[in-house]
Order: sequence, then structure tokens, then C-alpha cells
Amino acid sequence: MEVPGEEMVEDTHMRRIVLAVVIGWTVGYPVAYAQAIRMSKGAAFEQGTITVKKDALEAKSEVAVNIDVLAPAWGLNEVHNDAVVCTPVHPLKEGDVIVADISNQEIWSRDTAPLFVGTQKVVRPILGLIAEADLTGFTFNTIYPAVCKSKIDIKAGVPIHIGGYTVEAGRSVKAGDSIPAVCIDGHVILSVGQDSETKPWFTAFPDTWGSRSRAAEVWKKGNDPLIQE
Repeated sequence: MEVPGEEMVEDTHMRRIVLAVVIGWTVGYPVAYAQAIRMSKGAAFEQGTITVKKDALEAKSEVAVNIDVLAPAWGLNEVHNDAVVCTPVHPLKEGDVIVADISNQEIWSRDTAPLFVGTQKVVRPILGLIAEADLTGFTFNTIYPAVCKSKIDIKAGVPIHIGGYTVEAGRSVKAGDSIPAVCIDGHVILSVGQDSETKPWFTAFPDTWGSRSRAAEVWKKGNDPLIQE
């Protein structure tokens, strides 16, 4: 059996990028760009919807190869703790239906919302669902953009244990400062930075949270569809 060489793999990735751009023309450049990044990494997406229900997020594809996902509706509103309060850039409520790009591993809304990192506008999907394999199949982590306002002063490099959270910052934060961030499962708060950054400079984890490495993985996948203007 012949193993595809690097040239063939690169050609396949380029074809996916071109296809993504063609698909995206129908709904605008940001979708084309995001699709190109995801598809260049080997993911194939279908159009579908995410419906916000009382206790769950239901994702369904609208094409022949059906993907049907039911995920917990983790805290899609404000996230409060004694260090920060985080407000979703695009709050969601029960009954909302969102057009989305869907695969069996990642689901991303086509609607986007802006965050400002300094003077730079960073556009993110308003909601993402990222799969994690477990003993029963797959569970999904939610991720959505938010603006967090610090309630306290935080020194760079000095972890703070406060209100059931561990908060760390790579640079000093003053009370009242705004931090562009994403929230994972309505609990974990991770800053959004420039696309060249490989990890968040600000983190807030509940002390009961399980895997920080899992949160880092979700954060990195959340950066894949990052669009800057």
C-alpha cells in the first residue's frame, strides 16, 4: 500500500482551503477564513444549527450525513467570582437557534462577536462545542467570548486563591481593568491575546476543576477559527 507523501498531503490541504473559501463566499469572508483554517487541519464540516434549550444545547446537521449532538448548556450568562465578573459578548437565551458549522469533533457558530485586544479587534464565534472522548463516547466543552472586569488588583506571577478560584496573571491587573477572554463551561476563564500567543496570560480556574490541560486544549482549538480585522 503506497503511503501518501508530503506533497500529496499539502495538495489535499490546499484543496480543502480552496473549497472552504468557495463555501464561505455565500456567507461572507470571516466564515471562509475560519473554514479554511479548520479544513486545512483535516476537519470536514457540515452546515447545521445549535438550539439553546432549557438544560442543553442541541446541535443538528442539515445534510444527508447527520450529526446530532446534545451538550449541557453550561452557564451561558455572566460568570461571577470574587476576582472578576465576566459578561458574554453575545448572551444566549433559551429558544435561540444559531447557524453553525458542525463536525463530530468541533461545532462553531457562524455568528461572530468582536473582542478588543488593546486596539486590535479580534472576532470570535459566539459559541463553540469541542468534543472530548470518555468511557461513554463523547462529552462536549462549551467555549464563548466574554469581557471580564477585575474586582481586585492582581500582581503578575503571584497566584491568588479567592472564593473557590485560583487566579493567575502574567502581567499586573488593576481593579476595574477589562480582560478579553473566553469562558469554558461557564466556569474557567482564559484570556484572549494576539494570535501569536501560545497560552493565555490570565487564567481563573475553580478549585474543583479537573484537567487544566484539557482547558488549554479547548483554548487552543478556540484560537483556530480566530479572525482578526
